[in-house]
Amino acid sequence: MNDHSSSAMRELQGLRLMRAFLRIDDAALRRVVIELTERLAEGAPAASPSAADDLSANVTPLHENPTLA
Repeated sequence: MNDHSSSAMRELQGLRLMRAFLRIDDAALRRVVIELTERLAEGAPAASPSAADDLSANVTPLHENPTLA
């Protein structure tokens, strides 16, 4: 991929991410998404076991969330 097509792909992916994020009604879930993406962007592991427990404690599992079904 050249620089132009790579840039265009990143822009499309960013738009998809923003659109999906804006459809999340649950504030706690939005915070988890933000935390996860910031960690990934920094190159850190997505979550350590304790961090994952902290983040998931306030989030309804996806299969139990009627807004995501």
